Amino acid sequence: MKILYIACIALLCCVGFCASVFAEVSQFTFVTKEQVVAPQSISGPLTIQSQSSGGVGESVVETMDMFFQSSSATGKFLGSSGKTASKTMSKNTSNRTFYYTDPTLGKHTITVKVMGRTSKKSYTTTQSIFIGIPSATVQTTVLPSVSKKEVLKESKKVLVKVPQKPVSKSYPVDIKNTISKTEVSDAVPISSSTVPEIHATTSSIVANVQYSTQNPSALESMLWLPRKIWSTLLRIF
Repeated sequence: MKILYIACIALLCCVGFCASVFAEVSQFTFVTKEQVVAPQSISGPLTIQSQSSGGVGESVVETMDMFFQSSSATGKFLGSSGKTASKTMSKNTSNRTFYYTDPTLGKHTITVKVMGRTSKKSYTTTQSIFIGIPSATVQTTVLPSVSKKEVLKESKKVLVKVPQKPVSKSYPVDIKNTISKTEVSDAVPISSSTVPEIHATTSSIVANVQYSTQNPSALESMLWLPRKIWSTLLRIF
């Protein structure tokens, strides 16, 4: 019975020793990403975590004192209330969150040193923070490329053939040939000052003879009658 009791005590000590070895905090690290913060604005949450050697969160077994430092002389570390951040990490916790503000533009390095109040064992972790104006995201649209052949093909679709408008022109015509070769109904004698015109179009040439509406004299009537008879004989024979 005594031997069994001693064996149980030894087993418990072994388990406790193994637990203390494998669950011991071996590092502190930032678990939040790097940030870009506008000058004099407060950053988003910055969180460090106590972890085991396997990178798993592990609670501290004693109260830890924290020391904040920035590569910028104007940087400040704040708590959630906006006041100076507390420099203590409570026992049996694994996460510690704080905030940062700085009026100086540029890339700065923030450093957090954690030390056990009893063991005096210390850990250090760092992260960069950018103070500046966050760049706006610009969306761009990439237009599909069009070949020269496709452009010519599309341009042919909008081409419209416009018919040419007939062009009218006037030409002088010999009065004798016009009267002898053109059938004129109810024609009247014309004065010597009348000039006939012939108008040409794209399809045909039309002779247009203008006659004066003035009353012919007796001499003109006598001269016109033989010409009329001669024209009639030419059409008959």
